[in-house]
Amino acid sequence: MNTEDLVRESLRRQADRAPAPGPVLAALHRPRRGRTLAMAVAAVVGVLVVAAGVVALRQNLADPPPPAAPPLPVGYSPGWLPDGFAEQGRTYSPDGTVSRIWGREPLFPKQQSGPVADPWLGMSTGPYREDLVLDDEFGGVTGSLSAIAKSGTTTFTWLPDPAVGTVVSAVVEQVPDGRAVLEQVVRSTRPDSATTSVPLLVGSGPHAVRGTPDDWRVEVSDARWEDALFTAALTTRQPFIGGKPVVVRGVWGIVGEHGVAVEVAPDRWLSVQPVPGMLGMIPEDRLVAIANIARVDPHPDLSWLGKR
Repeated sequence: MNTEDLVRESLRRQADRAPAPGPVLAALHRPRRGRTLAMAVAAVVGVLVVAAGVVALRQNLADPPPPAAPPLPVGYSPGWLPDGFAEQGRTYSPDGTVSRIWGREPLFPKQQSGPVADPWLGMSTGPYREDLVLDDEFGGVTGSLSAIAKSGTTTFTWLPDPAVGTVVSAVVEQVPDGRAVLEQVVRSTRPDSATTSVPLLVGSGPHAVRGTPDDWRVEVSDARWEDALFTAALTTRQPFIGGKPVVVRGVWGIVGEHGVAVEVAPDRWLSVQPVPGMLGMIPEDRLVAIANIARVDPHPDLSWLGKR
C-alpha cells in the first residue's frame, strides 16, 4: 500500500485507469416501435402515440435511481495531530482502502488540479497484501519505513493487529520535524469503529472527496467504462455543460459532446465528462448510461471535513 499515491495522487486527479466492472445497459438500445396502422386512422394514431409517449416518459421519470454505495469502515485513526491540522480530504479505493489527508488549508472544489498544499499528513487503512515486507523498527512498532529526501516525505506502514488483517500507512510531507511527528502519529493510532459514506461510486480507481461541509466535490478521474474514458463528479456547484435536454436518472438533464449533467437533488449536481483526449468521441447515449449506473448519495455525511 502506498499512502502517498492513494492520498496525494488521488487528490491530484490521478485515478487508476483500470477497466470498470459491470455489464452494458441493454435497455438503452431498445428499438423504436414501428407504425402499423393505415393512413385512414393516422390522426387517431398520432393522438395515441403522443399519449403513450407522455405516459412512458412519466414512468421513466418515476424510475428510482441506483441506491447509494454502502459505507466503508474507517478502521484506524490517529489520536494525535500537529497543531492547526484538520482533515481536508478522503479517497475510497475499489479494494476498500480508505485514505485520509490532514493539513492547514481546505482543498476547495475549484482546486481541481495542482499540488496539495504543504505541509500535509495522510493515513490509509486497507487489506493486507502478501508482498508487504514489514521488518523495520520505528518508535517501538514493527513495520516498513521509507523516506524521500527530495520531497520531504516519510512513510511508515504497519499491521496493528494480525488477527484483523488491516494494514495502516501514515505519511508526512514537508512537516517540520517530520520523523518525530510521524512517530507520534503512529504511536497514537487506535482502532476506529466509525464508517465513512461513499457519495459517488462509478467506474474504477480512487474516488476523492474535498472541500468544506457546505461546498464540496466528489470526483473519480480518468475512469473507464468499456472503451470510454471519463471523469465523473458529484458537487454542490452546477457544472458548465451545454447541450440539449435529456432524461437522466429519471429527471431532465443536459447532454452534449462535453458531457452530461443532471441535478440529482437541490444544489447537488452529477456530471460525466470525457477526458480531454476523448472529447466528442463518446456517444451521448453512452454518457447518459454512465450517469444512470452511478451510485450517488446526494446528502452524504461530510461533517468530518475541516475537523481534527
